[in-house]
Amino acid sequence: MSGSDDVQKAIQISKDLKELLRRGGFELKKWSSNNTEFMQSLKPDERTTKAHFDLKLDGIIKALGVQWNLGNDRFEYNLDLPEVDEENIITKRNILSDIQKLFDPLGWIAPSIVQAKILIQKLWLEKVDWDEDLNIFLKEEWLKIRRDLMNVNNISIDRWLSTSCSNMDTIQIHGYCDASILAYAAVVYCLVKKTDGSYRTSLIAARTRVAPLKTISLPKLELSGALLLSRLLNQVAQAMRIPMERVFAWTDSSIVIAWLSGEPTKWKPFVANRVVEILANHKKEQWHHVQSQENPADIASRGMFISDLKHCNLWWKGPTWLQKGEIILTDENIFTTDLEKKKERIKTLILTNIKEEKRFSEKFERFTTLNELLRTIAFCKKFIKFKKDNKNITITTEDIEEALLTCIKIVQNEEFETEIDSLKKKNNIKKNSKLKTLNPFLDNNGVLRVGGRLAKSSLETNTKHPIIIGNNNTLVSLIIADAHKTTLHGGIQLMLCYLRSKYWVLRAKDMTKKHIHRCLICAKESAKVKTQLMGDLPSVRTTPSRPFINAGVDFAGPFQILMNKGRGIKTNKAYTAIFVCMSTKAIHLELVGDMTSNSFIAAYRRFTSRRGKCAHLWSDQGKNFVGANKELCKAWEEAKLQFDQEIIDSLANDGTQWHFIPAYSPNFGGLWMV
Repeated sequence: MSGSDDVQKAIQISKDLKELLRRGGFELKKWSSNNTEFMQSLKPDERTTKAHFDLKLDGIIKALGVQWNLGNDRFEYNLDLPEVDEENIITKRNILSDIQKLFDPLGWIAPSIVQAKILIQKLWLEKVDWDEDLNIFLKEEWLKIRRDLMNVNNISIDRWLSTSCSNMDTIQIHGYCDASILAYAAVVYCLVKKTDGSYRTSLIAARTRVAPLKTISLPKLELSGALLLSRLLNQVAQAMRIPMERVFAWTDSSIVIAWLSGEPTKWKPFVANRVVEILANHKKEQWHHVQSQENPADIASRGMFISDLKHCNLWWKGPTWLQKGEIILTDENIFTTDLEKKKERIKTLILTNIKEEKRFSEKFERFTTLNELLRTIAFCKKFIKFKKDNKNITITTEDIEEALLTCIKIVQNEEFETEIDSLKKKNNIKKNSKLKTLNPFLDNNGVLRVGGRLAKSSLETNTKHPIIIGNNNTLVSLIIADAHKTTLHGGIQLMLCYLRSKYWVLRAKDMTKKHIHRCLICAKESAKVKTQLMGDLPSVRTTPSRPFINAGVDFAGPFQILMNKGRGIKTNKAYTAIFVCMSTKAIHLELVGDMTSNSFIAAYRRFTSRRGKCAHLWSDQGKNFVGANKELCKAWEEAKLQFDQEIIDSLANDGTQWHFIPAYSPNFGGLWMV
């Protein structure tokens, strides 16, 4: 729906629009207007049939659920509800059906519609079935609303808001919001300054929402109404092409003004989320306070019957000061509130100037393997001794062992400094020490080892008294990685057995598990392979029956057999017919001279003479073997494993039913094909 200030311009716009859509294959029809000259410029087949202008322009056009009276250029309602007596059964289905007959897209009669919305919410709270008769209280409330809705036909609204291209700079949009314990609402008005200096206000649109079933405070409902208003103002401003600096929002809640004036991060999530969206639509400077008695949204939030609404000038025109254009925007009272404010947590940060000295063992992190670390240390020692002994520059086993002891001493001095000092002074270690139960001692090289009762045994020193290594250093990770590699990615027990032959690592099991878990090779090798789920067995496999009453047959071979004995013996090809019982899995073998039909029938008769006749017999219908062997391929081509009608007729005479599995599908004959 659109228009123009000038008739000729409107005619030109219509021609351009029709031509533009005609290029895409669209023909615009049913044109209607409140101007006779514009309608006469159109072809008769392009006009709407509802418009009549023999003497004057007249007619009613239905648009978006309301009627447009072309004669007086006003919107009207047309509601026709059947008569209902109090004795009639009134159900939830009837109420919803009657309410849906009244369509109010812009919310002009929102104060009356919200009463019906509140009633529907009550019906859901009462948990009334669709076709159940209502109680007397709900029925009386609905009948009162229903009788009042019939007055909607007496309401008409001007279509033209007195807006034109010449006064676009003087148009303002004013929106109001309010909330009650039952509902919250928003309503928008258009303020236009005419050429004579007077002002005109018009109702544009309104929205209402019932309060949620979960009880929330009235300030939160007021904030929800403000959010509803901000969304509605956005839609109206975009439709009317009004810039945001001429859009004003009003609320009678000082708490909402305080929430919008503060930082969103100060409030709890419910308030903060809505404040962020409201301020994204409109700046906080666009929100102002209005008195409750001058707030038209208060009517929509509380509800009003149509009989009273049609005489309510506050609803149709807005506040008196707005109608006169006497808008005073003052910020004398700055509202503040602590409602829904987050609790402030005081965090104290203590800065200390204590610089922790780094451990020397942290330099071991530069190496990826134990062998790399030990050889590097051995070369460093060789370089230091190069001036004294420049002949022996190769790395020996003794050099590697000496480098390992050096690393172990460094780690032990860092982790067990207190225990080592006590042992050097020949004192007992403390009771709360982690090494108390190990009875540690220092050997001749100053290495901390596990004590025990095996000092006089013939075992090796490392086995009798393992070297103690802590679990909070990099060296132990390199040792465990080396043990994992040496044991060929062995499991937990194998690695522990290997480690304990020389070392006593604290929390060795946990560290071993962690290393195995991080090993990519072990993860690949220990991955579980998914198995295919097998289908259900056929009934002949699961039902007990006489052996070979249900059987499958297949051929095996060829086999080379002797035809006679003595000199000049010759061999000939033979085959084996294999009969497998479907129930007991018993096997019967018959020697077959060739793959002809007569040979198979003879073999089948020998089989039935010994085992009894088969009720059902299964076999394949294609080649069973496709080998690379030349001789086997030639023999199989001669066989052609295709059973002709002669075999089938013979089986039918014996009372046997033949079943063929699908071609090239040996998996269907899994029992006898194996």
